[in-house]
Amino acid sequence: MEIRRPKIPSNVITIAFVALASGFGQDLITPAIPAFLTLLNVSHAGIGAIDGMLQGATSIFRFISGIVSDHFKRRKFFVFIGYALSSVARPFLALTSTFTSVAILRVIDGVGKGTKDAPRDALIADSSEKSASGRVFGFHRVIDTAGSVLGPLVAAALLIFLTPTLHTYRLIFALAAIPGAIALILILFAMKEPKTIQEARVSYDKHFPWQFWVFTAGTTIAMLTKVNDSLFFGSRQRHRNFACLDTGFVRRFHVGLRCSLVSDWGAQ
Repeated sequence: MEIRRPKIPSNVITIAFVALASGFGQDLITPAIPAFLTLLNVSHAGIGAIDGMLQGATSIFRFISGIVSDHFKRRKFFVFIGYALSSVARPFLALTSTFTSVAILRVIDGVGKGTKDAPRDALIADSSEKSASGRVFGFHRVIDTAGSVLGPLVAAALLIFLTPTLHTYRLIFALAAIPGAIALILILFAMKEPKTIQEARVSYDKHFPWQFWVFTAGTTIAMLTKVNDSLFFGSRQRHRNFACLDTGFVRRFHVGLRCSLVSDWGAQ
């Protein structure tokens, strides 16, 4: 007897390709940032601090946006705000020339990433049947991580054919505006808010135990000390022209490909 597999809802397909476009832009620029910062004479500690601030902002707003979107029952609005912040912050890196300006834009990007994550996942759940949740989320993940595979490859190709200079890195950052714009257009004109949004089952004001808040604060502090792999390996190549081609792009491509393959298997 053939098992009937439920179709992937059109709204989930739209959300997946929004994530693909935005993920492409994210992974287009992320491996290039350490080499760009070293050309701006930013120290290794400064490079790690920027990534720590991004990760911390992402963690904080991921939690906050989940609560707020549940309260207002407007998933699409918060998804749009999150993607918009990231889509604007990334290409503006092309105009930066100091540690402070880069740090501000990366924090804005982190706020955007955190803001859209929880409402996006809730929107996927609200748009699909409970019995198909594994298949739906697996489909979303495999499409999402495709951007993590393609982004580093495109950036690496540009740096192979062009000289790795500040101008080249600024060009890569500016190109991130294209997938960002595509993501926002898809959200505005193709993504839909489900008619019925599942009621949240948790009270938000007084019912979290103190241990939860200690854990949340500790996790946030820990994330502020995190140094991203691509930043570490890119920054140690400070005096090499093809620094970003050494390990950062290859590692991000490899991780993205593995995640995509695993997600594809889980979606079957």
